[in-house]
Amino acid sequence: MHYLPYFLCISLCVSLILGCDDPSHSDLEWTLEETRLLEKSPLFFVDTSQLYQDEEFRSLVRTALRQWVAKPVFAEGMHTDWAFGEGDPSLGLSVAISQKPEFDSLVDLPHKIAKPNWPLWYEKTVLNPESRWLYIKGDDGVQVFWDGKPISSHKGQYFKIPASPDALTLSIRVLNNAMGGGLQKVFWINDDAFQSYQEQYEIFGYAQQLLWHYWQQPEKVLAAEIINRIEQKDTSKLEAILGVFPPLLPTNMPELYTTSDTTFSFTAWGDSQGGWRTFQHLIDHMQNSADAFSIGLGDLVANGIEEQQWISFQQCLQPLLAVQPVFSIAGNHDYDGYYKDLIPLLYKEQILPEGKERTYFSWVYGNAFFLALDPNEAFPLSLSGQQTIWMEEQLNSPAWENAQWHFVLIHQPPYAQGWPGYHGDDFVREFIEGKAAEKKIDFVLSGHTHDYERLAKDFENQVTHCFVLGGAGGSLEPEESSDFPKMDLIRKEHHFARFKVKQSDIEIKIINLEGQVVDSLLVSK
Repeated sequence: MHYLPYFLCISLCVSLILGCDDPSHSDLEWTLEETRLLEKSPLFFVDTSQLYQDEEFRSLVRTALRQWVAKPVFAEGMHTDWAFGEGDPSLGLSVAISQKPEFDSLVDLPHKIAKPNWPLWYEKTVLNPESRWLYIKGDDGVQVFWDGKPISSHKGQYFKIPASPDALTLSIRVLNNAMGGGLQKVFWINDDAFQSYQEQYEIFGYAQQLLWHYWQQPEKVLAAEIINRIEQKDTSKLEAILGVFPPLLPTNMPELYTTSDTTFSFTAWGDSQGGWRTFQHLIDHMQNSADAFSIGLGDLVANGIEEQQWISFQQCLQPLLAVQPVFSIAGNHDYDGYYKDLIPLLYKEQILPEGKERTYFSWVYGNAFFLALDPNEAFPLSLSGQQTIWMEEQLNSPAWENAQWHFVLIHQPPYAQGWPGYHGDDFVREFIEGKAAEKKIDFVLSGHTHDYERLAKDFENQVTHCFVLGGAGGSLEPEESSDFPKMDLIRKEHHFARFKVKQSDIEIKIINLEGQVVDSLLVSK
């Protein structure tokens, strides 16, 4: 029996709409369905008004979208009667199949359960007479065992399962780092369908980059040539065409960026997370002021193992990178797909300075010390022994002691109210409450919750201002909020923050998509 998931139906419909077999279709008007598809795609820079004015550009966008809508054709799904059990979080990231829990219930998919920082196990006896792929979606990551043996992933969600004449046991360990975790989808994909999808995925990566460059410099190369090479799936020629355009400004942040100036400003934002059109508008506002630098507070992308996501992130940042450095810390979504060893290769490649491996770092600017931590490198959330040693060195350093202002940057917040059922992360909260007074932490800047929140906490006469700045692009939290903790202010709209630092005070302004100031605060010493 064959199942066609919702997005595959969209793919087939759009193939008809885009006129894959009709070369004259590029002359037709842009359709409403195409507009909707474009809004969901990574082609955030395409304005539909351009499509009516430029026929070549319209044809190029259509050709790119044909590749983007392609999804692997699912052969069959496994939706019912999964044995379920909660694992032991103290076992950490890597476990043997012998450490699986007792399965105490049967569940159907999608299955969600509010167990943050917890491993969730699912198991089923499965017949697979021929070598095939499994598509498995779980929040935040999955580990797979076939007949008790671990199976490596491809892009975090695809697993090659060997053939067997007998029914064998499929075990899935879902690693939930956020709130509502669990196993959502499990589908078989035949080899030929998977290979076809892989080809189209690679081609869209080229199309995405070429479209962005062509949008900026259409005189550099003919749209017809790009279209022809995309349709022929000529990757070598597409690579050559891409080489005609200047390289993107690197997102690799400087290792250390210092100045003696004690009056400066910077921006901070979190959770751009696939909302590229929204993020682009916020970047437009950020680049118009002479800030010293900008800080991304994690969940830079929606799926850390997807190259297309990082291409979009780079493209969005280009106007800002042209005028200032950007420091970007890692969030849980930047680790998606890397739950075998929690080494986020694309984050390291795109963000860290060349030759650097640590996903945590610090810098001093003027009279302020910035300490960026990464609890996502461990499961459950925590700081590794190496990071803990490094962190203590930073907190005891002369640079920290001599700084007038102390900032801790960490993706998960210690306190949050806007995400229903979530109150902030226990580990982060314990860390801040244990260090705030002793180390005179003035600000904790976080994301994770997709809204704006702030709370001033008094720790033995040390006031620490905790900001949640998770509104840079991801879908906003619902109107409902948690009962506690009671934050001083919550606003559920897209935004970024601008901090103007002086010797004895800091002015903070929260700026929304329209460029309006929706909150302001003056913190003095």
